[in-house]
Amino acid sequence: MLDLLVIHSVAKKSTPIRRMDSNCISSREGTPGSRQSNSVNMKKMQKMFKKAAEENIRSIKAYVTELKERVAKLQYQKQLLVCQVLELEANEAASDEADITDQSPLSWHLVFEDQRQQIIMLWHLCHVSLVHRTQFYMLFKGDPSDQIYMEVELRRLTWLDQHLAGLGNASPALLGDDPAGYVSSSIKALKQEREYLAKRVSSKLNAEEREMLYMKWDIP
Repeated sequence: MLDLLVIHSVAKKSTPIRRMDSNCISSREGTPGSRQSNSVNMKKMQKMFKKAAEENIRSIKAYVTELKERVAKLQYQKQLLVCQVLELEANEAASDEADITDQSPLSWHLVFEDQRQQIIMLWHLCHVSLVHRTQFYMLFKGDPSDQIYMEVELRRLTWLDQHLAGLGNASPALLGDDPAGYVSSSIKALKQEREYLAKRVSSKLNAEEREMLYMKWDIP
C-alpha cells in the first residue's frame, strides 16, 4: 500500500514537467528563428520557380525567332521563284512579239492561210464541234495578233489527233470494252449538230437565200 502511494505521488510530480516540455516545444515553433527559416525556404522556392519560368520564356522566344526566320526564308525563295517565272514569260512574250514584228504582212498572211487549212483538216479528223469551228473561224481572220491563238489551236488539234490514233492502237484491256467510245460519241454529237443546223437553215432561209449562202462559203 505504501508503494502505491509513493508511485502515485511521483506520477503527480512528473506530469507538470511533461506539460512544460510540450509547451516549450510549441513555443519554440513560434519563435522568430523558426519563422525566419520558413520564410527563407519560401523565398528559395519562389526563386526556383521564377528561374524555371524565365528559362521557359527564353526557350519559347528562341523557337519563335527561329520559326520566323524559316518563314522569311521560304517567302523570299517563293518570291524569287515567282520573279524568275515572270521574267521567263516576259522574255518569251518579247521574243514572240519580235518574231511577229519581223514578219512582213505578206509572209504572215501566207502562214495564216496555211495554218487555217491545217486546222480545218484537223477539225474534220478529230470530229470537233461545229459550234467551236464557227466561233474560231469567225473570230480569227488573219490579224498579226492572231498568231499565238492559231499556234495554240494547231498544237491542241495535233495532240488530239495523235491521242485518238493512240486510242485506236491501244489494248482494249487498258481502255475498257469500247476503246473507240470517245470517237463514236464525238461522231454522234457532230451528226446531231448537223441535223439540227440543216433543220434551222431550211426553216429560216428560203431556197434563194440558201443558194447564196452556199456560194458565199464555197459549199458544193
